Amino acid sequence: LLSNGNIYFTSKSPLLSVRVRLFSISLIACETILLFESGRLDEPERTHQLNELSL
Repeated sequence: LLSNGNIYFTSKSPLLSVRVRLFSISLIACETILLFESGRLDEPERTHQLNELSL
């Protein structure tokens, strides 16, 4: 759904495309933090995922 929205917004406005991308990245980051806090994800893996996001 998010990738389809990204394609749709890209044809409309570059600024909206960036906002959608940032929103999806923040969703992934929140998911990662929630997984970590519930103890299902250990620290090295979490750090690795966040490093991939920042690239």
